Amino acid sequence: VVEDVFYNRQNYFFPEKQLHPHRSFSDEVKTLDTYFTNGAAYTVGKLNGNHWNFYNAERKQNLDDGVACSQEEDVTFELLMTGLNPELMKRFYYDSKSTPAKATKESGIANLLPGALIDDFVFEPFGYSMNGLLKDGYFTIHVTPQESCSFASFETNIVLLDYTELAEKVLQCFQPQRFILTLMGNEPSMAKLKKLDGPRVKQGLDVGKLCKNGFDVADDIQLKFQHYSLVFLAIDKANDRAEKKGKDLKAPKPNGEKGYS
Repeated sequence: VVEDVFYNRQNYFFPEKQLHPHRSFSDEVKTLDTYFTNGAAYTVGKLNGNHWNFYNAERKQNLDDGVACSQEEDVTFELLMTGLNPELMKRFYYDSKSTPAKATKESGIANLLPGALIDDFVFEPFGYSMNGLLKDGYFTIHVTPQESCSFASFETNIVLLDYTELAEKVLQCFQPQRFILTLMGNEPSMAKLKKLDGPRVKQGLDVGKLCKNGFDVADDIQLKFQHYSLVFLAIDKANDRAEKKGKDLKAPKPNGEKGYS
């Protein structure tokens, strides 16, 4: 029995260059619905700004099928970053005299989760990808370093009591102008998150510490599903928001979308 299915992505820079069905989220949903009868699709965040497309199919707990839903801790923490520091991105361009391990070390990625087993790669002529294993969890990073469309993603299923420090370390590696943070977990994992003190905190996340150097929260959204919960934060700089308003991002057309990634 398939208990849970999750598919998510940020809005694309160039949706028209994707292969079908990835040119629009609606087409992706139609494809997923051919496999799952109880799927539901959501767009979280501003349609004319950074947003997150999410498809969820959960086996309903009240089904009388004799199979209990898993109570193992299950969590996914993501950072989706754009407008990366061009100087820091230079290490993610291919150099025949360098190595992927050097890029991983110099960027600070090697120190994100000490003790992890890392497999990293720098693409030619540019781009970076890595996968890491730590005990029974993983983390993965993908980087598009070109200044015109710079993007980096970080994802992990490693269960922590507090994700603030990890988020700060990842942001320091790339120094983005804006980012989306998502924390999604089932009831056992979300209940385990540390209760923090302060004016701008959530369980397991000190938002105030992430809002330094001109950053502020543009969107703060929480959703509750059958047995999973989602925390969604879109954080950017106020001056960057003002410059982009009405210029770079346009509301998506019925069969397409415009944005990042």
